[in-house]
Amino acid sequence: MIRDLTIHPVLNGFVVQVGCQTLVFKKLAHMTAEIERYYGNPEQVEKEYIATAVNKTKGEPAGIATLNRAYAGQTEQEESCCATERSF
Repeated sequence: MIRDLTIHPVLNGFVVQVGCQTLVFKKLAHMTAEIERYYGNPEQVEKEYIATAVNKTKGEPAGIATLNRAYAGQTEQEESCCATERSF
């Protein structure tokens, strides 16, 4: 399922909201390539982003934030669209 996508240009790149996820890109070319890839296979791209999320390490190593449920009572599967923020 393709989620709503919103792009916000900022001083040093782009903040992209995909569903309830936030991604940050420094370069226009990389952002557009990732958006094209997402539209080609949204489920696979979401799985990749969630699997490599920098804030989903459950506290390892020290100093990295743990994953918190976006909504109380959700399972990890239910919140898969809300599990990551990723920066490039």
